[in-house]
Formats: sequence, C-alpha cells, structure tokens
Amino acid sequence: MAWGQLDIFDVGGVNGGLQVGENLLNIRSNRDTRRSLKWFLSVILVFAISCNCWIFFRAENIQDAVYVFSHMFDGMGIIKNYILRGYLDLQLNGDQVIQISCSLLALLVFDYASLKEDVLLKLTKLPTMCRWIIYYILVFWIIIFGKFGSSQFVYFQF
Repeated sequence: MAWGQLDIFDVGGVNGGLQVGENLLNIRSNRDTRRSLKWFLSVILVFAISCNCWIFFRAENIQDAVYVFSHMFDGMGIIKNYILRGYLDLQLNGDQVIQISCSLLALLVFDYASLKEDVLLKLTKLPTMCRWIIYYILVFWIIIFGKFGSSQFVYFQF
C-alpha cells in the first residue's frame, strides 16, 4: 500500500489501538478522578498524540512527516522569544486578539463548568427568558465574528 492510500479502516485501526491503550493504562476518567494529576497528564498525552497524528495526516509522504518531526523544535531557543515570534507571525490586530481571547475564555468557562455538572441540562432548566438571552448572544456572536464567504471548506484542502 502506498503512503497516500490510507482508508477508513486504517484510521479506525489506529483509533482502536489508541482505545485499547487507554483501557490498558486505565486512564478513563469519571467525575471523581478529573482533578487528579494522572487525569491531567493523560489529557496532555492524548492531546500530544492527536497533534502528532495530524502531521501524518497532512504530510505528502513519510519523508515529509519525518522532516517535520525532526525540525519541530528548531529555533526554539528562549521560549519567550519563540512564543512572541509565533504571535507576531500570526499578524493579528487588537480586535482579533480580543475576539479570540473572549471566545477562548467562553470555551474554557463552559468546559470547566461541564466538569462539575451537565451544563446543557442546566441551561434547559433556566427560565425561558434567560435561555433565549443566551441563545441570542450566541447567535449574534456568530453573526458578528463569523467568517462568511466563498472560501473552500477546510477539509477539502487535504
């Protein structure tokens, strides 16, 4: 099989392998273990594995993937300068930084709250007026800050 001929069964096999590994390491969590160091480290590990898998997904061939892995930390040196250079390369203006920061803050608050309770269930129990205010805020946020246009869907670019 050539590098570019992966199909859904191969992806499913990788996913299955990761799930077996999760079961063997017993890193599934429940509400009681979500604050433990083991849970936190397992989240970081899953995130790192996922990010590394994206490299293989985007690479044209195995040599390109190996090149990315071997040069991934080049130029890092002083962490502060590395992060600042990465931020400056994004070329964001002040409004975009505020928009991204507010969106991330909302996501983090929702995510943190969902660790303690079912946020969507709690939302359905709010008075109708409060629910609709939240719905309108979300819709206006999307309308105001959404990127609408005729750009190609991101997954069609692969």
